[in-house]
Amino acid sequence: MQKEAYPFVSVIIPILNEEEYVETCITSIMLGYPTDRMEVLIVDGGSRDESVAIVKRLMDSYPQIRLFRNEKRIQSAAMNIGLRELDSLSELVIRADAHAVYPQDYIRQLVTTLRDKEADSVVVAMETIGVRCMQRGVAYAQNSAIGTGFSAHRWGGSSSGWVDHGHHACFTRGILEKVGGYDEEFTHNEDAELDYRIIQAGGRIFLNAELRLKYYPRSRLRDLVRQYFLYGKGRCMTIMKHRIPSRLRQKLPPLWVIAEAHLIVLGVIHPIFFVPIICYFASVVLYAFYVSFARKDVCALAAIPALIVMHNAWGTGYLTQYILELYPRRKLPKLEKT
Repeated sequence: MQKEAYPFVSVIIPILNEEEYVETCITSIMLGYPTDRMEVLIVDGGSRDESVAIVKRLMDSYPQIRLFRNEKRIQSAAMNIGLRELDSLSELVIRADAHAVYPQDYIRQLVTTLRDKEADSVVVAMETIGVRCMQRGVAYAQNSAIGTGFSAHRWGGSSSGWVDHGHHACFTRGILEKVGGYDEEFTHNEDAELDYRIIQAGGRIFLNAELRLKYYPRSRLRDLVRQYFLYGKGRCMTIMKHRIPSRLRQKLPPLWVIAEAHLIVLGVIHPIFFVPIICYFASVVLYAFYVSFARKDVCALAAIPALIVMHNAWGTGYLTQYILELYPRRKLPKLEKT
């Protein structure tokens, strides 16, 4: 790509308490692309750690970094703040996650893919990695088909091609303006909801499965519970808002949560009803031991609680939102003062 052919790119990075990852994220994503043809918009949701101080320090070395405040704290709002603040020269928008490390030449490869495929959006594959033992277990769970249900951008066996959703990376400015940006009703699954509207607007999304970023997952189970509960809620919101048929991998977790609850109750009557639950746990344990043996990493056994949390929290979140959608809370009428 000739120097003069580089389009001006705006990178938007939502952050919230990311002191452990934000510097590595920013410095990695800026490699391999002309710094005079890009800007980096950091949108902070009220971090209470050293995240903002780190960004301000980096701003002394990288004048293309700008910092904004996100009062709503959620990522959809952060992205919309960034979209409103784009440089007038901006042609392409890249969404980046502070929890990730990007390969060298990441932006250039995104730009090349988008142009070659004449796509409106390019999404990428992601590989979760861990530092601490529990985090490595979560990573093994999230990199597996049993953990992600063969999701195209999460499972290692995926190949490049046209898709309806993937891990957000690069967009044309025009398609984002056409669909009106992100929907701020969504705290989670806002990316899949946006992808649906892009497709409905006639846009095309290409998955570059060879371009993989490394993502640091949650390292504590309680954080993983909350994350996957909200993932499930967000997916249900998207499906019900747009009346989209759910896929098998999206049906299985809530169906399993319902079945599990019934089987536990029935198991009190007769132990035979515990057999499906035992089989489920056995499959999770066997997978974790297989990975532990294959990777020679005892921390892979932490995938056992991680997978159980991912399946059950996602399914519970989905069911919770489904019930809320069926039976919305109505506000009581205000009493007139006499």
